[in-house]
Amino acid sequence: MHIDTEGRLAHFYRRRVRPLLRAGRRWYQRQREALGARRAAGAGASEAAALTALRAPSARQRWEAAMILGRHPQRSPAAIAALIEALADAEPFVRWKAAVALARQDVANVFPPLVEALTNGTAWQRAAAAEALGAIGGEAVTAALCRQLGDPEPIVRQAIAAALGQIGDPTAATPLASMLDDADPQV
Repeated sequence: MHIDTEGRLAHFYRRRVRPLLRAGRRWYQRQREALGARRAAGAGASEAAALTALRAPSARQRWEAAMILGRHPQRSPAAIAALIEALADAEPFVRWKAAVALARQDVANVFPPLVEALTNGTAWQRAAAAEALGAIGGEAVTAALCRQLGDPEPIVRQAIAAALGQIGDPTAATPLASMLDDADPQV
C-alpha cells in the first residue's frame, strides 16, 4: 500500500503539478518581459508621448505617463499644466502619481501653478496639490497651505493638515491646533 501511494503521488505530480509549475514559470517570464519593455519604453519616452498618454482611457497608461513626467525635474509648462489637470483624475493612483511627479519638478516652475490649483481647483485637485506642496516644503508652502485651512471640503482640509505635518514647520502648530475641533473626524 505504501508503494501504491507513492506511485499515485508521483503520477499526480507529473500530470497535475508539473504542468502548473511550467505554466506559472512561462507566465512569470512573460510578465517580466512586458514590465521590462514598459520600463524601457518609459525611459526613452518623449514628453509629448507622455502628455498624450496622460489623457489615455486606461488608468494604467495615465499613471505611467505621470511617472515618466516625474523622472525629469525640468518639464515644460505644458507638462506641468497637464500634471495639474491629472490631479483631478477619477483614479486615485493617477492623482497620487501626478502629485509625486509635480513634487519632483523644479520648485520655481511648479509652485505658482500648485498654489493656483490649491485655491481654485476641484476638491481632488486641491487635495493633491496640498500633497505635492507638502512634499516640496518650505516657508512659502507653509504660508500657502495655512491660508487654505478653512477649505469647505473635508478631504482638502485633511490633505492640508497631512502636508503641514509632513513639512514640520513649527509656525503651523497654532493653525493646525484650531483644526482639532473640525466637524469631520478624518481632519
